[in-house]
Amino acid sequence: MENSLKLNLGCGDNIIIGYENIDIKPVSKDVRLGDFKNLNQLNIKDGSVDTILAHNIIRYLRMQELPNILTHWISKMAPQGLLTISDIDVDMLADNLRASNIALPDFNVLIYGTPGSIPCLGLYNLDFIERMLCERGMTVETRSYDGYNFFLTMRLA
Repeated sequence: MENSLKLNLGCGDNIIIGYENIDIKPVSKDVRLGDFKNLNQLNIKDGSVDTILAHNIIRYLRMQELPNILTHWISKMAPQGLLTISDIDVDMLADNLRASNIALPDFNVLIYGTPGSIPCLGLYNLDFIERMLCERGMTVETRSYDGYNFFLTMRLA
C-alpha cells in the first residue's frame, strides 16, 4: 500500500524509512515527538494504521497498563493490520542467567537500566503477550526467540 501508515513506536535511534518514527526523546528531525502509550495525542485515527512496530518498549509498561495500551494500539489498526512486538522474554532471560549465558551485571542493566535511563517496569513472556493479543482479535503470523528476546507478529482479523 503506497499510502499506508506505518508506526515505529519508541524508536530511539532505530529510524526506519517509510515509517512514522515516534519517540518521547527524539534523536533527530526524522523522529516525531510522542508517547507510544497515547497515539491520540498524535492525531492518529482509529482504523488507520497498517503496521505497528513496538521493539523493546513493552518492558516500560506496568502490568496494570499493558492491557489498555494493547487495546489502544489495536483500535488504531486497519483491518488486516500487523503488530510486531519484540522485547525481553522473562523466562528466556532467567534461563540464560541460570546457564551463565548472561553475566549478572548485564542482567542488572537490562532490568534496572543505566544512570539516566528508564528502568524496566514489567517483564513478560511471548506466550503472555500472544494470549493478550489473541483475546483482542489478533492472530499469530510469526513467533520466535533470539537469545533472551522474543519476536511476535500478529495480524488483526
